[in-house]
Formats: sequence, C-alpha cells, structure tokens
Amino acid sequence: MTAIRTFVAIPLPEDLKHSLSTTCAALRNAPGGRAARWVSVENMHLTLKFIGDVQTSHMEELRKAVATVCTRVAPLRVVIARLGCFPSNASPRVIWAGIAEGAPDLRSLARQIDDALGALGYPRDTRPFSAHITVARADKRAIAAELTALGRSVGSWPEATFGELVVQSVSVVQSDLHPSGPIYTNICTVPLQGLPGSLDAPHTAY
Repeated sequence: MTAIRTFVAIPLPEDLKHSLSTTCAALRNAPGGRAARWVSVENMHLTLKFIGDVQTSHMEELRKAVATVCTRVAPLRVVIARLGCFPSNASPRVIWAGIAEGAPDLRSLARQIDDALGALGYPRDTRPFSAHITVARADKRAIAAELTALGRSVGSWPEATFGELVVQSVSVVQSDLHPSGPIYTNICTVPLQGLPGSLDAPHTAY
C-alpha cells in the first residue's frame, strides 16, 4: 500500500504570507540570515498536527475524523505578530512568527484534532501545542557563530504585527520531501461549521 506523509494545517491568506515573506527577505540579509533555510512563501502555513505516513486506504477515515471536529468548531480570529526561535534565541533551530491573539482557540482546535486522530490509532502529540508559523529552520551546515548571529538578529528585530485572518477551514496536506525543499499538496479542505462559542465543547477535556 502507498503511504502519504500528511499533516493538518490552517492555510494562510496571500496578504499575510506576503507580509511574512517581506520580513523574512530582510532577515535573510541580516547577520546570520544565511545560516537558515527560509520557508518559501507558497509553503507558509500554521500546522495543527503533523501526522506522518498515512496509508491511502485510510485517508477517507482521517478526513471524516477531521470533518467531525470541524462541525463543532466555529470560525476563529487569529492575529500574527512578533518573531522568535525554538528552543531559544541563543540556540535557534526554528524561527517562527507568533500568535498575538487567538492562541487558546487554536490550542483547543489542535487538541480536538489530536484526540480524534488518536482515537483512530495515530500517535498523540507528546508535547504541548504551541501555535506558530515556521518561517525558517537553521541550516545543519551552519557553524555556531552563524547561529548565534541569527538568534541575535531575530531577538533584536522590531516587533511587528504581520496581519490577521479569520480561520474558516482546516486543510489535510500531503508533504513530499525533495532536496530543493518540500512540496505541499492540498488533499482536502474542511470548513469550520460550529456556532460561536462552540469551540470548547463540554465533551472535550483539557
């Protein structure tokens, strides 16, 4: 059987991706900027859950599980602002754009999806969900001094609000890895259909 490397994500509108890519282009030319591999604008998204390999024969049940969650969740507003690094600016491995508003709602949505897919046998997330948009990853070939400079550039970057979006759907995405970078293909998009106030449904425990 064929397996598809899969994740669940929130797509970003073009204006927000443009705002992020403009800042990334400037950071790429800042001290340490060449020590990172910057995410292409077409690949920017907000991951809710990385699943891994999914057999094609199981894709429909996965879609139905995500869709069931989405019937309970109302559209939500998210504001994207500021930059940071995982695990820290002193040791940057991932450069991210953060969530200024809407993080609790995203966390609840991600947990419900994790629960639904866990019930199907997919591994549950072992670390707390941290809502963010990955904009770059440290190059494994970079030396320590370059990474230190990168972290300092990110840490000293002027705080800015990149934009906002009303999340109205969730996408199941295929990820194909290539030497030049991943290629993402949308498998399906599921609309959020819940009523306002329905995000934290009584059946969900946190």
